[in-house]
Amino acid sequence: MKLLGQVISLPSAEIRRKRISRHLHELDLPGTYNIVNACSGDNDYRSHGGLNAGEDGLWRSVLSILKANTEISKAHQFLHVLEDDAELSSRFCSWARELPNHFYEYDIIFTDMFVENTIFHALLGSYKQCAPREQIGRLRGSTYSGCTASWLIPSRSIPKVYSALNQEYYNNSNNGGRLPLDHALRRLIADKVLNACITFPFPTSICIEGQIDSSIQNNGNNAIMATNILNTILRRRLSYCDYRQDLRILGPVMEQLVGDSGMNALLDSILRNTDLTRRLRYHRDTRLLDMPNNPQAEPTS
Repeated sequence: MKLLGQVISLPSAEIRRKRISRHLHELDLPGTYNIVNACSGDNDYRSHGGLNAGEDGLWRSVLSILKANTEISKAHQFLHVLEDDAELSSRFCSWARELPNHFYEYDIIFTDMFVENTIFHALLGSYKQCAPREQIGRLRGSTYSGCTASWLIPSRSIPKVYSALNQEYYNNSNNGGRLPLDHALRRLIADKVLNACITFPFPTSICIEGQIDSSIQNNGNNAIMATNILNTILRRRLSYCDYRQDLRILGPVMEQLVGDSGMNALLDSILRNTDLTRRLRYHRDTRLLDMPNNPQAEPTS
């Protein structure tokens, strides 16, 4: 299967552009990927539509891409729309190259989505079952929780998706009626205007660094920023992306969220995890074998 990838990125976002360009170059992608200049949010439309500049710019960028590709080349079977904070796993490449037939029945395939603590707990069991076998299944469109960092549109559905989104954008411009793009998609899916699914475990995710300078999410509130980063870590844990380095960021995030006063309660909760306490190891000192309540007298393995 061949993909036409269109990566939305502001010309001024040089660091993000370099990161996504390098990332895509390192992957064996089944298709052609290009960076597309993002549209700047329109202040007039924003004041009428209730969107901030980043949200409005994303809307306009997506509509522009869809309009330009309504008659996509026959060489490409899917349009892949990405934001420049997206991260694709090698598992995405192999999956997309041999996309199972049942994915062709959808208008949109989201390859990941927003995750917070309740969604994480709801999906963790399924992730543990599927990930060791490197399976990629489907979640119902009704479970889509938002985010448009990475989504696939079959070539036959591009005109349909463009028409639905174009109508949604221009018909809801007054009285603050415009929703951010991902929530407009949620409404269109709930109303059965569009048929969608979410791949799971996620073959893509978003990079943590991209959340710090997001033109949509960043509002200067440190607690909100820490929550966004924590949610990104949870999302990456449900994906095939390499999340081993994420733990180095978790400490500062939790410190910001719970503060010094809450750190003892957090540590107490962590240490109540029996699986963790079974993993604790100490150097065995034979001089202390007869001392009471001494972990160093326990076997090390």
